[in-house]
Amino acid sequence: MSTPDRTNSRNHIRSRRRPSPEAYQAHKKVTIKGYVDRVEIALGAEIVARHRRSYVRGDVVYDPLHYLSLLEKKPGALDQAAPLRGWKLDPAFDTLRRLLEARFGPRGKRDYIQTLRLLEAAQEGPDAKKIGTRPARARPG
Repeated sequence: MSTPDRTNSRNHIRSRRRPSPEAYQAHKKVTIKGYVDRVEIALGAEIVARHRRSYVRGDVVYDPLHYLSLLEKKPGALDQAAPLRGWKLDPAFDTLRRLLEARFGPRGKRDYIQTLRLLEAAQEGPDAKKIGTRPARARPG
């Protein structure tokens, strides 16, 4: 199934299938492709987002990596970002964040977000399964 749609300012698709395209694709016309096991978002001929499909009513599946570029511009939103809630990272990331913020103050939060952005590249590399990240799941409140 293929459906034309547009992303909103939060990069959500206004449909029951709400995957999260990359932040730079907000307000652009996209095509939603629904498959039995996944949902894909295409911008032109390019697939810009791919998510596991959920059949649970009201379930929202986020890919936190899609929001990191936006957080880099607004680091103050790091603790309130819904796409990051429930994101399971190795405990070493929590330690790294505490150390960066203790040592560098507000700049430490930016440095931590830039460190998380390295996961974007690692997600597709040979070490992708070793990183220990899992997608976040949330139920809209």
